[in-house]
Amino acid sequence: MIRVKTIEIEEFRGIRKLKLDFNSRNFGVCGPNGTGKSGIVDALEFGLTGSISRLSGRGMGLLSVKEHAPHVDSRNRPDKAKVTLTLEVPSLAKTVVISRTVEEASNPSISPNDKEVRALLDQVALHPEFVLSRRELIRYVLSTPGDRASEVQALLRLDEIETVRQALQRIANSTQRELAESREVRDEAARNLARALEIPDVRVERVLGAANKKREHLNLPPLAILTPTSSLRDGLDSIAQRDVQPIVSKQLVRGEIRAAKELLSSFLPEGNRNLTGQLKALQKLAADPLSAQAATREEFLKAALELAVEGECPVCETPWTMEELQQIIKRKLAHFDEVGRSRKEIEKGLSSTASTLSSLDEALTRLISIMKKVDATEAYEALSQFNLSVKRAIGTLRPFLNPANADVALGLILENAADTDADLDKCASLAEALPDESMAEIARDFLTVAQERLEVLRGALQRLKQNDEKAKTAKEVYDTYAEVSTAKLHEIYKQVEESFGDLYRLINKDDEASFTAKLIPSFGKLGFDVDFYNRGHFPPGAYHRAIKMAWGYVYILR
Repeated sequence: MIRVKTIEIEEFRGIRKLKLDFNSRNFGVCGPNGTGKSGIVDALEFGLTGSISRLSGRGMGLLSVKEHAPHVDSRNRPDKAKVTLTLEVPSLAKTVVISRTVEEASNPSISPNDKEVRALLDQVALHPEFVLSRRELIRYVLSTPGDRASEVQALLRLDEIETVRQALQRIANSTQRELAESREVRDEAARNLARALEIPDVRVERVLGAANKKREHLNLPPLAILTPTSSLRDGLDSIAQRDVQPIVSKQLVRGEIRAAKELLSSFLPEGNRNLTGQLKALQKLAADPLSAQAATREEFLKAALELAVEGECPVCETPWTMEELQQIIKRKLAHFDEVGRSRKEIEKGLSSTASTLSSLDEALTRLISIMKKVDATEAYEALSQFNLSVKRAIGTLRPFLNPANADVALGLILENAADTDADLDKCASLAEALPDESMAEIARDFLTVAQERLEVLRGALQRLKQNDEKAKTAKEVYDTYAEVSTAKLHEIYKQVEESFGDLYRLINKDDEASFTAKLIPSFGKLGFDVDFYNRGHFPPGAYHRAIKMAWGYVYILR
């Protein structure tokens, strides 16, 4: 325990020069507004810690100790802003003098400056909850359960627990997203291999069966098993190439056109009913002028709601009745909440569309490359133009939804899908005009393309395995941390609950000697109900005066 004997304040906050003798006893400071009461409290905190809570933290904007702790008339002379404390420390049987200026806030003069004294002052600096404004007191009492949990944790210097938990949750969520993306890549690689082999799926027996049929045309021995290192082209390089071969395989072109048309069908009028509905919802969201600002403005309004306890706007200081101001802020937050739900619903509906667009992009890219090789200029230019629209649409959907651009990008695809389908038909006609290949040439191209896509699938499977292991580890770490930290926090909350009840009864022993309180912890939240004259437990402020509740917090935190 530390007791204040005297405090001397010079050119600090609203005080030019003041010395008070507390004689190591409890004290109260009273007086009209603007006479420097808060300045004394600030000076006490600054002298002990080198900081001032009211000039730091969320909602304090550009305020700082260096700029705004000195008296306004000495604002350019932080060396003149000085606080000197004479303290009695019964546990050490010592009298300690601390002198600190704003200019050198982190380098005070301490006498005696020994190890025991420094350790005690370091401990005090870790627990600045000995100074709380009325706004802070009421905020802890009347805050929502979710906010109260974080506020109490911050007050007791336990906020790092929540910070670490959130960081671990972000990591776990990120690894889950990576895992989902890896599955999509795996599935797309499997579909591409199946198309190349002209089989419905990539079960091992079907892959081997399709490959062995083509190997038979080349007089190559069949593959009995498919290992992680097996090559469908095994032995192919030993077969002499013909002097003249077609530029591209007709069979390959047919397969690529078939794949592109299949993917494009989702965007044609007869197959895009679901997407048209999603597009209308997207356009409605994009038309909301607040949707793009939802994330940043929501955080701003939450901070404003937290600070709105003095009967005026915490931003512009316009007078409001407390209830009216809070209702305005809550209405805006409710709107942002609705925007967020709409956004998530649309993102969920468009996730498969984004995957289809990615597959269509890959199919068109391959086909465009083939059309260039056969000098089909008109065909590849038309497909290239449409594929640019596909790439833009993917960019509006990933890595996150951009409503303002996605509706335009998807609209262009729906508008031009039919023309692109006709362009693919033209490509099919060009493919049929290509020279026929021998069965050996078809088999050679078939196995070459199939092996390339098999390697892509193997790489995708390897990345999927790595991401799956990473996601499992991240989830296990998060779950373990959450379980252990929650159990410890519940123990602390139980102690606070008991202390609050004891101290509140002590303060109000004349009329509430049987008072009890309940702190109700749940995941990320801390409910708080208080007894009202043995008639049941209710939220603070329902019947008790909020400031009366707040005094209970003061005594606990001391």
